[in-house]
Amino acid sequence: MGWQQDILGEEFESLAFTAAGPDGVERTATLVRFRPAGDGSAPSRAPRRAVLFLHGWSDYFFNVDLARFWQEAGYDFYALDMHNHGRSLRPEYPGGYVSDLADYDAEIEEALRLISREGGAGPVTLMGHSTGGLVAVLWASRRPGTVSHLVLNSPWLEMHGSSLVRRAASGMVGPVARLRPEAVLRLPERGFYWRTISSAAEGEWPLDERYRPPMAFPVRAGWLSAVLAGHAKVARG
Repeated sequence: MGWQQDILGEEFESLAFTAAGPDGVERTATLVRFRPAGDGSAPSRAPRRAVLFLHGWSDYFFNVDLARFWQEAGYDFYALDMHNHGRSLRPEYPGGYVSDLADYDAEIEEALRLISREGGAGPVTLMGHSTGGLVAVLWASRRPGTVSHLVLNSPWLEMHGSSLVRRAASGMVGPVARLRPEAVLRLPERGFYWRTISSAAEGEWPLDERYRPPMAFPVRAGWLSAVLAGHAKVARG
């Protein structure tokens, strides 16, 4: 399947694709691109730099203003809805779930290959928000020189509080994650982020609640264990 008009309107297009992770499992991800009216994608267009945006957990790409900001700065803008998120949600899989952050590697690499095929000039700038910032730094650290710049927006690089909180949480979550990785953990509701961004509350962007639930997806033991492992890698340098 080729590029299709995206849910964000005629200036946006999306492309669903599959990529096999380190475990050999094929997962669906969706690449979104911004093509402002009059810009086009003709081969004669001068080469431009490109940026790839990675969303946070329980999130998806919706920020049209961010796309316009990068386009006005001279970049072609792309965003990736990673597997089990947003446009890439599938009913047979739990929303937001990943058991190892490295499972995103293959889809990020495929997205960069697709961007390169469109004629971008040189390495891509990688931008990550929240958990997407954690995914971005871990991915870039394993592939030095692959991206030209790393831009982080409120990156979730450590547990709120301190490393002591992370170590305590790891000790409690680890055994559950090994035995029942998709077990849902009973945690307080987390609607504050949705309220700050959704135009249905105090925010400014119209959100599709199928893709970004107001209370986020359920927190599962395997997912939290994967995030804590990522935090530990960052802490080790």
